[in-house]
Amino acid sequence: MGGANLSMKTSVKILIGCFVVATIAFAVIMLLVPSRLFAPGTYNVRLGIAMELAMFTLELGASWFFLSSLKNFKTGLRVAYVSLAVGIVLLGLFEVANVVAVFSPVALPAIAAVPILLSYLLSILGIYIGMRKFGRLLSIRNIWTSAWFVIIAAFIGAFIITLLPHPQLPHVSEAVFDAQFALITWITIVSLASLVVSVRIRKIVGQAYVPAMNWLVAALAVELFTNVHEPISKLLLPGTNWYIATGASGWPFLAFSILFVKAGQMFKQATIEEPKLSENATYLDGVMYVAQLASNPAAINPILDKVRGVTAFMKPGSELAADDKAKLLDAYGEVEVYLTTKEPLRKFSEADLRSRLTYDFQQAIKAHQKAGRETGRPRNDSENGPTAAATV
Repeated sequence: MGGANLSMKTSVKILIGCFVVATIAFAVIMLLVPSRLFAPGTYNVRLGIAMELAMFTLELGASWFFLSSLKNFKTGLRVAYVSLAVGIVLLGLFEVANVVAVFSPVALPAIAAVPILLSYLLSILGIYIGMRKFGRLLSIRNIWTSAWFVIIAAFIGAFIITLLPHPQLPHVSEAVFDAQFALITWITIVSLASLVVSVRIRKIVGQAYVPAMNWLVAALAVELFTNVHEPISKLLLPGTNWYIATGASGWPFLAFSILFVKAGQMFKQATIEEPKLSENATYLDGVMYVAQLASNPAAINPILDKVRGVTAFMKPGSELAADDKAKLLDAYGEVEVYLTTKEPLRKFSEADLRSRLTYDFQQAIKAHQKAGRETGRPRNDSENGPTAAATV
């Protein structure tokens, strides 16, 4: 198993390297290849297009990471991942739409920005649907996971923004300005909801998912910042300002594209099986090892309270009493039943979990179950559930 893990991790690193190389190649091509559409010295336009294509490449990579992990998860999380990946792909298509607009043979009217913004809106909506589904799988129920609340709040915010006073921009009609900023406001509120849900997930999710959630929270935070930064910077700064003219204002888009790739890679890595316990692992190590596989630690806290009842009286280096070993084996049985029958995110089997344990601990579990059957105590099986498993 260790060799397989190494191979998987190596392939993930190679894949990330390929995306980085492809991104650099896109940038170099757009910056160096001459084009009749660019006047001499207009590298700011080329830089903008290079960044758009780089972001598109990265967002495709992020989607691949999320989608390639589907087989390791249950249906609920698969739906969440597909929604998230669709949102990220649509985000990439938004970048492509911007490039197409630049290469258009005729100058596009300001109203053309509205359908481009609509594609961005759909991407943000897809990401929110994915995060909402993820949160509800972990029993997160609040206003931010209520689609009705978020959508209505977004429409109210979009309406209010059209009523606020604002400076008149040259070559942009009042109707177009209102439409653009209404969409931006709608997008910002939905992005905020995605971020709030992701932060809540990060607080309660199991340790195996924390690194991936850290990157996803960072990506969504930068995305929210981008939704505010982009329109405000272009509204307050003249087009001749170096920050706008050079395309440097697009850096947040590139930043959250990179963060999405890292988040996807970390979620994929979270599905790689952990190495087996060392042969000198204790009963306590075995129980805690499988416990950390739970995506929602709060669900197994009552079981771990029984483990704490044993560890509270343990002395360093001392041998566990037979009764304490039995309690730990009972606790393992309950955790195993939870993971194989009630774990909301990942699929586990009894054979899969036990293959990760030491040989001695596996034998102890079998002997404990056999003794329970011989004395007439309930078996540790799925139909008895976690409560019954406590009497194994």
